[in-house]
Amino acid sequence: GVVALGSYAMAGCVELVKYRFSPLTQSVGTFAFVYDAKLESVTNLENTQVSQISEAMFCECSSLYEILLPNTITSIGNEAFEACEKLTSVDLSKTKTATIGVKGFAYCGNLSKIQFPTTLTLIDDGAFAEDKNLRSVQNLEKTIVSKIGYGVFEGCSNLSSVKLPQALSTLGESAFEGCSNLTAVSGFENTAVKILEARTFANCSSLSTLSLARGLTEIRTEALIGCSILRNLDTLSTTKVTKIGVRALKDTAGLTSISLPTSTFVSFAQSAFENSGVQKINNLKNCSKFKSFGASSFMNSGLKEIEFPNCTFSIEASAFKNCTALTKATFNSKTAPTAQETSFEGTTSALQVYIPNGSIDAYAPLSLGGLHNKGFSSGFDTTLSDYTMVEYIETNGSQYIDTGYIPNEKTKFDITFAVNSANAKIDCPLFGVRGANYSNSYTFWCHAVGFGGGASQIIFNGTTSSVGYFTIDQKYNVVIQNGSYSINGTTSTFTAA
Repeated sequence: GVVALGSYAMAGCVELVKYRFSPLTQSVGTFAFVYDAKLESVTNLENTQVSQISEAMFCECSSLYEILLPNTITSIGNEAFEACEKLTSVDLSKTKTATIGVKGFAYCGNLSKIQFPTTLTLIDDGAFAEDKNLRSVQNLEKTIVSKIGYGVFEGCSNLSSVKLPQALSTLGESAFEGCSNLTAVSGFENTAVKILEARTFANCSSLSTLSLARGLTEIRTEALIGCSILRNLDTLSTTKVTKIGVRALKDTAGLTSISLPTSTFVSFAQSAFENSGVQKINNLKNCSKFKSFGASSFMNSGLKEIEFPNCTFSIEASAFKNCTALTKATFNSKTAPTAQETSFEGTTSALQVYIPNGSIDAYAPLSLGGLHNKGFSSGFDTTLSDYTMVEYIETNGSQYIDTGYIPNEKTKFDITFAVNSANAKIDCPLFGVRGANYSNSYTFWCHAVGFGGGASQIIFNGTTSSVGYFTIDQKYNVVIQNGSYSINGTTSTFTAA
């Protein structure tokens, strides 16, 4: 009988339908049966002493529907069974297979089940890529696999669940990308994986839960993009993640909350949670190493409230753009973050901004996508609480600021108005100043700051005057001018609105 079958020995035998191995066969060369498109049956291979299925040995044997392997097998070579379109199942559990090579079983469109041996250590790149009928991956959790390579299960759209082995330390890019029926990934939290690579679970649109590896340090580009029903990432707080990458969790509408690891977390990259359903970022206020919200990081998200950490950080362009559900933003640092004009663009009039007591001067020049138009003004401070509340109404109408402080006849206010266009008007309807004794006159000092290149107008309930030091007589609701103030060297005078 044949002891060795050389490379290309039966390659291109386009009429070959069956082949029976001699029990004496000990080796089969590379490409031995490549392109044998009519080969349906290979028998007695299980009774040989062959130790490896060599590179491309049965590649594109598109009619091969069954294969039984000897228990002496230690490796499956690159492309060994690639494009064996009618192959329905493979049982490696009784072999000594340690490695499955690149594209070993890729494009096997009818392969529905694979059983792994406990000896397995490596599943290389694309090993089962585009096996769209693959439903069952058995015994993977019982193996000693340390690496699942790039795109191993990419496009396995019928794979519903997978259990990962504890020995796993590398989970490659796109490993499960496009597994649209994958509902559960178990055992991940017990692995030694440190990096969730780019597009690892991209567009796994049926994945509802995922417990992250406890040693995880980074979530990279688009790792979980399009996981539209993923409900939470609370286990993120048990990891060592420092940053969440570009578009990492974009288009995750079902995600309602995340909990950050306080001792390690540093930044959200561009569009990290864009179009997500995230309503609250738990633990952010305690992330002492935090540095930045990337551009569009939470744009169009479901964020309802946010509390920023007491440290120096930046808020990049459009970070919270169109977060229409955002009603509360609390800043804990007396040093204002750096931000861009569009950082909070498109938020609504319901948004209330809280800053630390005594820090209004630091926040006054802050450019927060229009938040400076929502009430950040020099001199507002209150001892009634730990925070000064600034109400932001983005409108061409009135800008109403309520400090919650009730003045008396001795109260003086130092108010800075910032207008962003020439000849803009600032209407001051006494700022809620009310008293029991209407015969008393209250006073305040008013500054006008023009950003539009021209003079601005300040109107006090229809009564006009130059900018300066005023006395307000509440009984008659009039302003008495006691001085004047000039803008760009020109004294500003005002006409009735």
